[in-house]
Amino acid sequence: MPRHMVCLAVREGLTSFTQLSEAELKTAAALGCEGQSAMGVAAREAYRKAVFRTDGSGLAALFGGSAPLPKLGNFCPLFTEAARVLRGLMKRDGQLPTKFLCEMLAPALRSYDAADDAMADAADELLAVARRRCDLVTDEQLERLEAANDHAEALSHLLDCVISEHEEQLDAQHDDLQLQALNTQAEELERRVLVLPEQSGVRDE
Repeated sequence: MPRHMVCLAVREGLTSFTQLSEAELKTAAALGCEGQSAMGVAAREAYRKAVFRTDGSGLAALFGGSAPLPKLGNFCPLFTEAARVLRGLMKRDGQLPTKFLCEMLAPALRSYDAADDAMADAADELLAVARRRCDLVTDEQLERLEAANDHAEALSHLLDCVISEHEEQLDAQHDDLQLQALNTQAEELERRVLVLPEQSGVRDE
């Protein structure tokens, strides 16, 4: 990297000293770039890493950390953490983090229970963040995430229709059974009414 570009990159926050080679570090020091600029860049990077967990530590904790694993089928922690990371990513992080997130999220968005309000809200928030981060998420990646979410919502709607139809059938069967029971009781009552006069005539004799 040219001498003037090294100092400019550090001052503008385009890179951090951890990303510079030894020769570039010496150039930055010689040009007086370390001082407050270096401290500011380091502070911003430390804040970004701590708040947004852009190093993936929060995601790793969901699958193998000391914290309890989420309940099977509960994608809320994954959606929430992925949205957090996506908010904090920057172009200088490269395309790999965003690609990794999309590869991980597409199957989850396709298979979560969209009838669960909490998970549906978390998925909606995640997609809203992805739409806002058009500087990182490509149109193709966004379409893939939205298509996966549409599949989950369509499946949830289909299941709701099946359950509703089944409940209507059960209600109809219940009504039929009640009607049959009433008819049986009516027939029994009618039979008893017809028998009573006959028994009365026998006693009279």
